[in-house]
Amino acid sequence: VYNLTAVRDPAEMVTRHLLDSLSVAPYLRGSRVLDVGSGPGVVSMALARQNPGAQVTLLDRQPGLDLARAVAEKLGLSQQLTMLVGDMRALDYGRSQFDVVLFSYCLMFFSPEEHVNLLRKAHAALVPGGKLVLSQYIADDARRKRKGALRNALWIYASTAQGDAYTTSECLDFVEQAGFVNAIEKEWLVEEEVHAFIVATKP
Repeated sequence: VYNLTAVRDPAEMVTRHLLDSLSVAPYLRGSRVLDVGSGPGVVSMALARQNPGAQVTLLDRQPGLDLARAVAEKLGLSQQLTMLVGDMRALDYGRSQFDVVLFSYCLMFFSPEEHVNLLRKAHAALVPGGKLVLSQYIADDARRKRKGALRNALWIYASTAQGDAYTTSECLDFVEQAGFVNAIEKEWLVEEEVHAFIVATKP
């Protein structure tokens, strides 16, 4: 994992990547998965190893995918992974061809309008009944409980023009605007710190 991420603190690697991957894994069941903003594909690699029948498409810019391709070859996962190179805002995700679309720590860098536009592209790419998994820093509505989201909000403000550690209500609203239904938020606890992600369905 050290070589697949910019995070260098071992404890943060466990929280941010390994345990985070495990938390969303039950919702990534499906033979065709699109990982948007995948970076080097930490979550996708874990999914592919757990499910030899899964076909996972990693979508991101070239540098991250180059690393993902090299690691996939070493792990014997190349046959399960497809690389889609480019800007997630510009690329077409396709129509009704994925069972699951995952956004992992990438939508928080965009404005509310871009958020919804990207989620609409995911909606179009999913088959009916397909699942959206939105995993990122999500602040509780009072912006008091989830300390990780609050800490990273400052970093997001400093590094983006319009991003935010959006609240639960805001994220659920984005998902609904994009056409998804039955959206639920799941919380998980690591070292007394609460994290969250959202799962929704294409009707």
